[in-house]
Amino acid sequence: MAKTCFKCRKPNHLARDCPMKKSGESGKSGGQKMIATTRVYSLTTDDATASNDVVTGTLMLFSRYASVLFDSGATHSFISNHYASLSERLPEPLETSMFVIMPLGEHINCSSVLVGCPVGIQGSILPTDLVIFNMFGFDVILGMDWLSQNHACVDCFNMRVAFKSKNGEEFSFQEPQESSSSCVISTMQVVQLLRQGCTGFLASLVSPPADGLRLEDI
Repeated sequence: MAKTCFKCRKPNHLARDCPMKKSGESGKSGGQKMIATTRVYSLTTDDATASNDVVTGTLMLFSRYASVLFDSGATHSFISNHYASLSERLPEPLETSMFVIMPLGEHINCSSVLVGCPVGIQGSILPTDLVIFNMFGFDVILGMDWLSQNHACVDCFNMRVAFKSKNGEEFSFQEPQESSSSCVISTMQVVQLLRQGCTGFLASLVSPPADGLRLEDI
């Protein structure tokens, strides 16, 4: 398989040999590897459900179903350590080490990437480079690097992501909505709604005895 540049995403060369590299720019400075900073805002399912800026869904990747977060607040695309181990692709070292800023402000170092991972949507393959990251809640986060490359428009209200291919073809991803007889929301959603001015009511439910009511209870 041909190497793909992590900088310009063109084949047959690595980032350190990229012709788009500015003159005088080097992979090392003073004998130390350069460090870039990226951001990931929504990492848990509760955070994603409460957010108005992301879309969640399930896609096929490496012949398995992956839980995916389409996140315009993430500068790069990521894959969890666990899901990356399911791929037959060998991780490659990042030309520039990456510090990920977590929602609570902590910094985590990432140093490897899976190049050219085939993300399939509506019969189209949209390859992406996924930085390996020790995250929980989702298998894959598709950030702005991948969204902008594929001319994606994230419609959070309808939980839909629309794409436009290089030849002008338009297609979209939308997770089917499950029907349910009960309405259940997460604690994060409750907190967000209360902050927006909604009125909350606290109800206390008591389960009746398993053997039913007795005469003296009436």
